[in-house]
Amino acid sequence: MDHIGSLPLTIVYVVPYTVSFMILLQYYSVFVHLWSCLRKLNIKLTPIVRGNGYLPHNDKSVTFLTLTRTEKEGPRSPQLEVIEKLRILHLQTMNIAGNVNTNFGLVLILIVVAVFASINVELLELYQYIKNGRMGPAHIVLKLLYTCFKFCFYYLIANPNWMIQSENDQMLILLYSIRKTACTDETNSAVR
Repeated sequence: MDHIGSLPLTIVYVVPYTVSFMILLQYYSVFVHLWSCLRKLNIKLTPIVRGNGYLPHNDKSVTFLTLTRTEKEGPRSPQLEVIEKLRILHLQTMNIAGNVNTNFGLVLILIVVAVFASINVELLELYQYIKNGRMGPAHIVLKLLYTCFKFCFYYLIANPNWMIQSENDQMLILLYSIRKTACTDETNSAVR
């Protein structure tokens, strides 16, 4: 029982990072699922917009479409109906992503700030230990691994957001190619 204080110290260090890691894994898994939904919508929309697509009719047959865009095309054409349904599903998925970001926002900000401060302290301690020669090579490697583990927190936040943004950009480009106009002038200039 030389180090009776080591157990509470270990709990103080491990529990917050474990909880933070679990929260970020939940966030990551929700966003990866939303990304896969957006990806499937873009995969379905791409051939329809480019003119060589087909629409599944039911489980046993496939209906092929002629995707010529004429001015006489009415609002009831199958292409426009499918494109509109995919656009609405895309919009709903993006709204879900926005709500998830809103609900996780404060927690994510706290995690980012805490990890930033912790990484700075870890790197400062590592520098001081190396400078004074008080730490062996095994401890240095463990400190570096622990710091890299904390950098993974940033990846769990940034990567799914980047994936969703790239799918959103692709959807905007596909929808822009249909009418050569988007919802706003800012979107029009971004797509061009």
